[in-house]
Amino acid sequence: MPEDVPALLRETLGVCRPAFGQRDTNYAVDLLRRRPDSWQDTEGNVHVDRGGASLFLAHTDTVHHEDGTQNLFVDDEGRIVSDGTCLGADDGAGLYLLHRMLEAGVPGYYLFCRGEECGSPGSTFAAKHFDWRRIRRCVAFDRANQTNVITHQFGGRCCSDGFAQALADALNAHGLFYKPDETGIFTDSANFMDVIEECTNLSVGYQNQHTACETLDWRFLLRLADACCLLDWDALPVLRDREAEKGELQDLYKARRAPVLHDNADRSDEDFDWPQGKARQKFHSDTYDNPYDDPYETWPTYTEKEEEEEEENEERTPAKELTLADLRDKPMGELEAWVESVPASAVLEAMYGIYDEAWEEAWREGREYAKK
Repeated sequence: MPEDVPALLRETLGVCRPAFGQRDTNYAVDLLRRRPDSWQDTEGNVHVDRGGASLFLAHTDTVHHEDGTQNLFVDDEGRIVSDGTCLGADDGAGLYLLHRMLEAGVPGYYLFCRGEECGSPGSTFAAKHFDWRRIRRCVAFDRANQTNVITHQFGGRCCSDGFAQALADALNAHGLFYKPDETGIFTDSANFMDVIEECTNLSVGYQNQHTACETLDWRFLLRLADACCLLDWDALPVLRDREAEKGELQDLYKARRAPVLHDNADRSDEDFDWPQGKARQKFHSDTYDNPYDDPYETWPTYTEKEEEEEEENEERTPAKELTLADLRDKPMGELEAWVESVPASAVLEAMYGIYDEAWEEAWREGREYAKK
């Protein structure tokens, strides 16, 4: 291991911290010891308030299954790797960044979140139970790669394009190559989308997270840390209107469960109560697209018989038969055959159900582990 790899980074990556395990708990306790101005809430999150109007996030847990330590190495390309089941740069890299920014005196509210890898109970609790009206920006340091400023996650917009571009430009002024990216999935900052205007997730240089092949470009991480310590975070623009977008996730949820119009594609316009001023649009058989401003309330009405037929069709759909257990246990060939045999809409509906099931399971497991 090169001597110029910071000791704090080696220390963070060398420990396996399953969510709410002993090592994860010890890390939180050590944070309280290192930072005299820190405090811990009832969900285990550690808070450090250094003023300003920006919230900085990283999560303390890793996806390791057992507490312990691991050996670190540098591969032929100069990246840090480990001999464990994963490196844990997700989110050890983010933890390192928060410590660097604290040591540099960067104004902001620092939140070390617990349990991100098991459903994010820590940030869920924090977003709900604390007053964030002072905070205008929320930045999580928990994204793979080296270029992403996330604008969308958890099915909706989390920050404005203008904010994302301004943050990218500010980082790129220090020799980096960031750009707005809309392919985010989920991290702790998603839980603050309804209470903070600009929420994003920033690439921190790891790759192949959650696998034994995980790597970290530590030299990139050091350059990013230097840039983050020099940025004027509170000068970044706040452009997103979160109140106007507050119902976006709910609207998307309703739209995806609206009746499938292609089942009635052969009927005439007179058979439907089309909203005024809305032209009928052609629907493809494998989409759930919805042409209305209000995707739920103004959908064409069905007769009672048609509704009964719709329910019977839903009961027969193969999507209802695919579960999280099937995804884990069935051979890949059987799953591929199922996907090819049903409409894309059925696959999409099955994915929604499996995602919901996995989310609930991870939440239950995290809470049970925390009680032990």
